[in-house]
Parts: sequence; C-alpha cells; structure tokens
Amino acid sequence: MWASLATLTRAFWRNPKGTPAEYMKEKSLLFTDAKVSHPHNCLRHSFCTYHVAAYKNPGLTATILCHRNQGMLWARYNGNATQDQGKRYWTITPETASALAK
Repeated sequence: MWASLATLTRAFWRNPKGTPAEYMKEKSLLFTDAKVSHPHNCLRHSFCTYHVAAYKNPGLTATILCHRNQGMLWARYNGNATQDQGKRYWTITPETASALAK
C-alpha cells in the first residue's frame, strides 16, 4: 500500500487549486468511472482496519490518522481483520493488485 501511495506526486496531495469539496468530488468521480463502490470513506477505514491488524500498534495508527484517542481507534478497528489479512493488505501495489484480487 505504501508503494502505491508513493507513486502520487506532491501536487496530488497539496491540491493548491482546489478546495476540499472539489477534491472529494474528483475522488468520487474516479470511483464512479472505475465502477468501484466506495461507501462511507472506505479507503480510510480500510487503512485503519488493516494497519491495526497488521502491526498491532494502535498508537502508531492513531498518529498516522491524526486521531487524539488510540483507545477509540482500537475499539473501532481491532478484530475486523486478522493479522495475516492486514499483512497481505500492505503488499498491495499497482503490480500485485490484479493477482491479489483473484
């Protein structure tokens, strides 16, 4: 997953010309164009679920997500995936995604 995020440019993250609402609209259009559902901010929730599962470190996950309370994070995301599933999630790259989806 980190490898996939590393391919994005600084311009993508900074989005100096757009507002947060414009960014969300563009992100939604990308999902729609790809015919992939994205309920309830699924990327952020997947990140949390699989990071906690893989690394068993709610403090680290909370820090990455800027959460103030790691207990809340642990309560919401712990147990939603196994450690093996979490570790597998972190092997997703543009090159491995197709094989992992099968």
